[in-house]
Amino acid sequence: MTALSLAAYVSEVTRIVDATGGDVTSLVQAIQPLKARLLKTPDLLPARFQEGLEACPYTRNLLHADPKGRFAVVGFVWRAGAETPVHDHQSWGVVGCYGNEMAVVDYSSPCPRDGHLDADREARLQAGQVVCIVPPRERNIHKMLNPSGALSFTIHTYGDAARLCRVYDPRDGRATDCELRFHHQLS
Repeated sequence: MTALSLAAYVSEVTRIVDATGGDVTSLVQAIQPLKARLLKTPDLLPARFQEGLEACPYTRNLLHADPKGRFAVVGFVWRAGAETPVHDHQSWGVVGCYGNEMAVVDYSSPCPRDGHLDADREARLQAGQVVCIVPPRERNIHKMLNPSGALSFTIHTYGDAARLCRVYDPRDGRATDCELRFHHQLS
């Protein structure tokens, strides 16, 4: 499998988004092998994307924003042991581990009785592995974490501008809308 540059990846994702319309399952299945090729590209995340890690557990870095707002490509740099809150996305996603390892913990939908969330399963991603997120939101509640003792890197492609998510309290399932920001942008 040959590496795919970021520019070529963006071009291909744009073509797929244009061609698939609203069929999200076909869309993420078409993007998944492209993401695996993108993950083979050396030096995709500049060293400056690590700036700010002393103040937060991970940095979110914009690699590309579709001018029509249909998708965004975001690179994350994770400190050892870093994790996100339990959250979901309003869109599809294709996530790949770019370096080291990551874990994705999936949660059940809120319990009808008291709203709590249970961790269902954990998937470990090694460098080069890819997972997909497909709506509805209630089926993609998860958190990501770096289980290693070193920096980890992931590349996410979201089916929107990657500016919003919903964060959950796993004890009672209460959700709060969360506006997301980028630490750095690829220029």
